Amino acid sequence: MNTQRITHTPTQHDSLTAGLFDLVELHGKLLSVESKRAAGSARKVIVFGSLAVVAGLATVPVALLAIAHLLVESLEWSMPAALLASAGIGATISVVCALVGYRSVRRCSDGFSRVGSDLQQSFAWLRGNLDR
Repeated sequence: MNTQRITHTPTQHDSLTAGLFDLVELHGKLLSVESKRAAGSARKVIVFGSLAVVAGLATVPVALLAIAHLLVESLEWSMPAALLASAGIGATISVVCALVGYRSVRRCSDGFSRVGSDLQQSFAWLRGNLDR
């Protein structure tokens, strides 16, 4: 039976491994913080988006019909032309709302792109240290 005691001497790889664990832990914390921030922003987007949908569904058709009737009565347009103009106004409002929503969603995802770039820098640092 071999009773030799195996001794371990610290090497550069040991400190690199410890640094790697610290790095993974830091990236996990960063991802957690960014997730919480994005969830808060997403909640706001969902609440205001839902309110906009409800308000739009309730008022926009009535307002567009009123505009069409106004065009018929005051400018003597034909009803089809007035309804088509009102539909154009409704489509414009819809596009503007979609663009505002898209910008809000993009802001939510900006933090995650920062996490990704930090992770890429960390992997580049790790590769550089492993190549030594």
